[in-house]
Amino acid sequence: MFILHSIVFIITSINLKVVMPEYLIASLLCSFNLFFVAIAVLLLSLLMPDIVAFLCVMGIGIVSFAADGISAISHSQMVQTMMQQPDSQSDLTGWKVVYYLWPKLSGTQQFASSFIGSEEFQGFGSIYPLINVLIYCLILGSLLFRHFRNEDII
Repeated sequence: MFILHSIVFIITSINLKVVMPEYLIASLLCSFNLFFVAIAVLLLSLLMPDIVAFLCVMGIGIVSFAADGISAISHSQMVQTMMQQPDSQSDLTGWKVVYYLWPKLSGTQQFASSFIGSEEFQGFGSIYPLINVLIYCLILGSLLFRHFRNEDII
C-alpha cells in the first residue's frame, strides 16, 4: 500500500509541480488499518473458516464506520437542539463504553487525512483512534503469535 501511495505521490508531484510529503505520512498512518485487518483475519482464520473470519473483520470495519458516523451526527448542534439536551453527554452508558473500546478504523483515516488537508491538530481526541488501532494491533499480534507458536506444523 505504501508503494502504491508512493507512486501516486510521485505522479501527482510531477503533474502538479507541488511536493506534499504529508501525503506519505498519511499513507503510513492508514497502513495501520491494513495491518489491523491482516492480523485480525490471520488470527480469526486460525479459529474459524476463512470466509467467516473475513466476514467478521468486514463487520468490524462496517460497525466502526457506522458508529463514527452516528457519533458525529449525535454531536452536531442541530441534533442536540432537536433532542433538547445541549452538551448533557456526561453520563457514561454501555453504548459509550463499547463505542470507545471498538476499533476506530475510520477515525484513523480521518486523523491521517488531517495531515493532507488544512485541518488543525485537535489534541488527544484526534490521536485517540490511532492509539486505539495500535493497541488492537499489539493485542491481536500477541494473540496470533501465541496461538501460532502452539500450533503443530505438519
